[in-house]
This record gives sequence, structure tokens and C-alpha cells, in this order.
Amino acid sequence: MQGDPSHSWRDREKGRLHDFSDPPGVFRNKNYVRHDENGFARNPDIENDSKPVFFAIPEGPKESYQVKDQAIADKIKLESAERLKQQATRDPAGQELARLIPKFKDFGISEVRQLKDSELDNGVIGTLEQHIREHPSLSPKEKLERLADARDLEENARIWNAQGIEMVNTSKGLGDLGGDAYFHDKEIFPEGVQITPFEGAADGRDMADRLLLVPKTDATPTKLINGEHKGVGSELGAANTDHGRAQQMSPEHTARTLALDRNLITIFNETPAQMKARGLDPNSPEGVAYVKARDELIQAHRDGSLVIENHKVHVDINGNVSVTKYSQFRDGDLVPVPILGGIERPRVRLPELVVEVERDLAREYAREMDRALEGMPPRERKVTELVIDLARDTRILDPRAAELQRQIRESLTTINKAEERGLSLEERSRIVETTKVRMIRLQELDIARNAELVQRLNYGSDSKNIEKILQIDTLSQDVSAIANIEAANREIIKEAQALVLEYRDAQTKERSRFVANVLKQAREMDRAFAQGGEPDLAKVRANHERVQHAIEVERAKEANALKGLGLAPSHAQQVTESIEAARARELGLARDEFAREILRQEHNRTVRESHLLQLTRERARTMDVQTYTLCLKLEPTAYDAQSRCFTYEPAGQPPVRVPYDSMERRQAEAIKSIERGRPIQAVEVQYLVGTGQAVIASESVSAREYERQVEQRNIERVRAERERDQARARAKLGRAPS
Repeated sequence: MQGDPSHSWRDREKGRLHDFSDPPGVFRNKNYVRHDENGFARNPDIENDSKPVFFAIPEGPKESYQVKDQAIADKIKLESAERLKQQATRDPAGQELARLIPKFKDFGISEVRQLKDSELDNGVIGTLEQHIREHPSLSPKEKLERLADARDLEENARIWNAQGIEMVNTSKGLGDLGGDAYFHDKEIFPEGVQITPFEGAADGRDMADRLLLVPKTDATPTKLINGEHKGVGSELGAANTDHGRAQQMSPEHTARTLALDRNLITIFNETPAQMKARGLDPNSPEGVAYVKARDELIQAHRDGSLVIENHKVHVDINGNVSVTKYSQFRDGDLVPVPILGGIERPRVRLPELVVEVERDLAREYAREMDRALEGMPPRERKVTELVIDLARDTRILDPRAAELQRQIRESLTTINKAEERGLSLEERSRIVETTKVRMIRLQELDIARNAELVQRLNYGSDSKNIEKILQIDTLSQDVSAIANIEAANREIIKEAQALVLEYRDAQTKERSRFVANVLKQAREMDRAFAQGGEPDLAKVRANHERVQHAIEVERAKEANALKGLGLAPSHAQQVTESIEAARARELGLARDEFAREILRQEHNRTVRESHLLQLTRERARTMDVQTYTLCLKLEPTAYDAQSRCFTYEPAGQPPVRVPYDSMERRQAEAIKSIERGRPIQAVEVQYLVGTGQAVIASESVSAREYERQVEQRNIERVRAERERDQARARAKLGRAPS
């Protein structure tokens, strides 16, 4: 229809508007917001775990881009035609699923996600058919109708799933072609140097689709373009950050991605020989330019002059390319990227850090206050402001609060003059720790006093929200002191971490080569899968042991150095966590990849040919190795029916709660059952019971086989009659006068 977006279509039945990315049953309203029959429908691409996005970005203005490379333009045209063909094949199946799924709502089927191939392979339709057969209020004829619907449901779900995979691949290809055309356009980026991807680069989560360096000039600083390729129907995702859940292309998400990007870590640590091994001779003109760009990027990051922009390139189903640009600013303030590919920026001076932390905290408290006051009528808001003033007066009159504030001020004066007084790191750590404890006591007093005040004023059901507003206001009053404590805390952690890691100075180059080598070995596993094979298990084990040994050696050196610093326990813990987080982005990343592959191959060797129990590469990548190993080694000590969680108690560690429906737990239990001698067929049934998809044992009894055969013939008869009725209707429609 004229005026509809190019990436949308309308169904014949109701003329509703759908985006090409919408699942069956979802449509768009006049504002192009997602809806289903029950109202607003969330976007699973952004909230795939039902967590709200705290840092979302408004969709910026799109700029149309004309592809200048004719070869790429021709490829886009071909891929666009293929994508349209795939959509035309999938749409009828989607319409059928939208018609069929509501019929099975009473049987637990309410959305297409429950009909993924993995669920179909695990017997979800068989379970559904069994429920239909046992339904007490359906007549024999109605049961046959429902059973025929179930077969149609599976048939259309298979088409929907198969075409969906093809559409995703084609759409991704379109996005990549658009990205290639835009980022290689010398009219737009005449001096641009592509940093990633490179030959043999990793692909997947926590990595930029493309990073392009624009070298500095006399008039402009070094610029890094973070590129995101999006094809048909692909929307911006989200991830958890230190500041809250953030949408792709937001400043917070970009900072997280650039810190974790494995490809950046690889190029920052690789040797000339390793660069040459991946196909780029460092002595060639291209290699010299690349090394120069890489070094400029590192230097600009370290000296704080690097400018970062985020560009999204989108290609729609008709092959039209558009570009949307996003900055690295939030509310007028630059969101810093403290870590780039594992390289941390040098720390800023304490006074500058205090200002930065205070600004961030003040902005956070202001946002929380706005959310707490949102929707409050003007009269109630005025009353709330009076209560805030009363709470402030009450705090001033509290002698306990006044004494704690005095002690905190004295400690902060000592901390800020630590250098001229010659205080050691150990002394500063103890003072900051004591000051933090006093601040916590002050806040606890505030919470209790505010709760008592609200109770006296009899706010009823609004009490909790008023208490929250008062607490935010109290924190806002203390923001300067909190910022000073936090800044001093960060400085202690940075300084202590540098001292603990001094041993690495003598082996920087050797360690960098080792990190680059193990990351390369991890990528080799991806290459083996891409070629249809499997990594050599002995080689994977050797690599895992090599990395694990290196990590253990480092940990032992660090623990010894940390002990000698005499830090307060909380600071020692923070230093350890900071070092471990940095290690997880490099050595830990490779170790976990090797561990998952060992787990996968050992698991599959035990379950043998059981397709149901086997771990695919994709499934193994989503598993938590530690949880699987824990459930494999231990038996649960308790089960909480309310939370549906098992408790496991590893020696010398806190208890661990594992959900009943955890894939790691179910797979581990299957392995333990097989190792105890239970037949694999029985273990498969046990696994299905655990997922709520088991078929009853009576189905295997031979007396039921004849009934099944008769039922099958009747179902096919019903389906054939439907086909004939539909054919007659189509023929009649074709003869109707125009």
C-alpha cells in the first residue's frame, strides 16, 4: 500500500501491516509499534531476556546511500531478489501459524518460539497429540480435527523455521554487502584504514562488525568508526554494561564492545610473524599502512584524543542502503571508553577524577528522581517537596548523623592530602575503607529516619515510593563526599593493580605473543567447523592445559604480591576482581572456548548417536561450563519447589542454586545416568520428562500400534478433505465475474 515502509507487508485477511521481522501473530499499529491480539508486543531482539533497556537510543535520521561499486551493487540486487523470494515462501506458512496457534493455547502452545526445530525434534508435537487424544471434552471427530491441525502446525513450522534460517543468512549477507560498499567508499573515507575484520577474524557477540580508522590531520583528531551492518528486519540488540542494560550503538554499549572485542585484542598483541601468517605482510605497503594506523589508534586511545563515532549501515529487502550515525555523547557529556581491546587508558589525577565521578553520580541521581516522580500529579508533587524539606531538617537535627558527617569530612581531608603527608598505600586503603563504612552507617540512619517520618505522615500505599524519593534526595546531598570516596577507592585499586602486575613488565612481548597465539588457536576451531570437520580433541586439550597453566602461574604471582601490600580486604578483593576481569577478556576467553569444545566432544562421546542428547557447536556455546561441571561432579543437596531451583554445595565455596530447567543440569544428569549403566533410550525419556515433553509409556505398547495406524489414516483423510475444499474454493474464486 502506498505510504507503507519498504520493509513491510500487509496480510490479505485483515489488511494489517507487518514488518518482515515480525513473527506470526504480531502486526504494526499506525505508529509502527509492535502489537499482537493482547496489545503491545515487546521486541525480543532488544529485550530477549525480558530485561528493560536502560540506555536506549532514539532512531536517528537515516541518510540514503548510493552504492558506487558496481560489482557490489549487482550482488545486492541478486541477494535482494533472493530475499523477496524467501519472504514469499515463508509468508503463507506464517499466516497459517497465526491461524493455527490460537487453537492450541489451551494445550500450552501460544507462540511460534515454542515450535523451533529443536522443540519439534524433541517431540513437542507428539506431546501435543497425546494431550489431544486424552482430552475429556473433545468428541472423536473433534480430536481428529485437532490432530490434523497439529500435523499442519508442524508442517508449517518446519517451513517457517527453514526459511527463517535462509532469510537470516541472506539478510546478513545484504547487510555485509552494504557495509563493504559504504566503509570502502573512498569519497567518504579517502584515508580510511580498516582495522577489523581481517582474514581469519572472529565473528559473533561482543565484537564490532567493522572498525575503521580515519587518521588525524592538522585540523582533526584521530577518529575510530564503529560500524554495524544490518540487513532486512535486523534490529539493534542490547547487552548488560557496568551502568545498566544498553542498546547497540549507544555510547555505553560501544564502550563495552570495544573493551571486549577479541579481534582488537588479537591485533594489539600480534607479532609481525603472526600478522604475516594471517595474510598481511607487515613490510608490504598495505602492512606498513596497517601497522601505522594500529599504532595511531593505540596512541590516541592512551592520550585521550581518540574520537569515536557509531555508524549503522542498513539494507532493506529491496536493496536500498541507508546510514544512521550516532555519537559517543550522552546528555551532552562524552561517555568515555576506558578500555580498548584490553588496553586501559592511563588513570587521571585524583581531583579530575572526583569531578568526573561527581558529575556521573549527580546525573544518575537526577534520572532516578525523575523516574520516581514520573506521573505524580502536581499537587502531590508539591506535598512531596515539602516532605523532602522536612526530611532534610530532621537530618540536620540528628546528632548521630552530624557526628558521622564530621568524621567523614576529616577522613576525606586526610585522603586528599595523602601525598603531602606521605601516607603509604596500605594507610590510604585503611582510611578509605573506614570512611566507606561510615558513609554506609550514615545512609542506614537516613533510611530508618525517613521510613519513620513517612510512617508518621501516614502515606499508605505510596510509602515505599516516598521513602525512595527521600533516599535519592539524601544521596544527592552527599554526592560530593560519595564522589571523593569513590575516586579515592578507584585510585587505590589502580595503583595496587599496577604494583601487583609489575612482574609482567619483563615479559610484556612474550605474554603478548602468547595471548595472540592462543586466540589464534581458538579461531582455528571455528575454521574447522566452517569446513565441516571437528577440532582435534588432543590438540584442544593441550591448548586448554597450556592456557590454564599460564593463568595459574599468573594468579600465584599476583596473590603473593597482593598479600605484601597489606590492603583492606575489600580493596584486595576489588584488585583481584579487576585483574581477573582483564584476564577473562584475553586468556580466559580462549580457555573457555577450549573448555566448551572439550565438554562438547566428551559429552557427545558418552551419548553416542542420540540426536536428542548431543550438543551442537551452537548449543555448547550457550552453556556455562562451570554450572555443567558442578552438576556433573556433585549431587544436589536441596530443592526449593517455590523457586524451582536445586542447591549444590561445592567444598569450600558458597552454595550454588541451579534452576530446574537449566540445560546444563539436564545434560549433566543425562551423562550421569548413562555412566551408571542406564540405557540411552531410557535416558532420552528422562530428558524429555525434564523438559515437559515426554510421551507416556503406553505409547510403546504393541496393543496401541493398530490404533495409531487407524488414527493416522483418519488424520490424513481429514487433511485431504481440507485440501479438496480449499481447491474448490480457489477454483470458484477464479470463475467469479470480474
